[in-house]
Amino acid sequence: GVSGKTLSFVYNAQTKTAATDGSGVAVMTFDAGASSGAYAHSVSFAGDGTYTSSNDGAKIVTVQQRPTTVLAVTQAGVYANDVWTATATLRDTRLANAGVPSKTISFVYKAVTKTANTDGSGVAVITYDAGSSSGTYGYSATFAGDGTYGTSNDLAKTVTVTPRPTNVTAVSATNVYALSVWTATATLRDNLNSNTISGRSIAFVYKATTRSGTTDG
Repeated sequence: GVSGKTLSFVYNAQTKTAATDGSGVAVMTFDAGASSGAYAHSVSFAGDGTYTSSNDGAKIVTVQQRPTTVLAVTQAGVYANDVWTATATLRDTRLANAGVPSKTISFVYKAVTKTANTDGSGVAVITYDAGSSSGTYGYSATFAGDGTYGTSNDLAKTVTVTPRPTNVTAVSATNVYALSVWTATATLRDNLNSNTISGRSIAFVYKATTRSGTTDG
């Protein structure tokens, strides 16, 4: 190798120079850039009084998307008809799992898709109506990828929707005469907000006789 000679490297319109070492090798670093793809780079020797010029302009740098992970949060203890918050974090796995900001995460819950952008810590949040039926439901969070970051998703998170607690308050009946008819009255309320609940069946039991009535509006 020819030592002590200056080589010019060109990549992405940037030119940098480095001198060859005792083995004729020159090295130089470049920022790969934010976009993945295949990019040309070249190296040339301009020549001097001893050596003629030469170059290699046919080399390619393949820039890959940075690998990512999306991690969503399982939600438990969500009451029916309440609003709950879906949360997911997008991380760069090549950078010590640092959060990736300003990227769009797509959430899906009960076939409803919503999107939210990640904050400075890589966290995206969006709200959903839990729905009126209790049970365990899946939800997902997906990053579609872009020129810099690869796609990733978390498809395995769940939301546990529990029935809303209620209370029934009946009314004592006084001054009811024998052989007369009396009216049993009860009010059904939502324990969380104290609102009355309409359209629900209430079972009344009196002297081993069961009758039902429906709550009004």
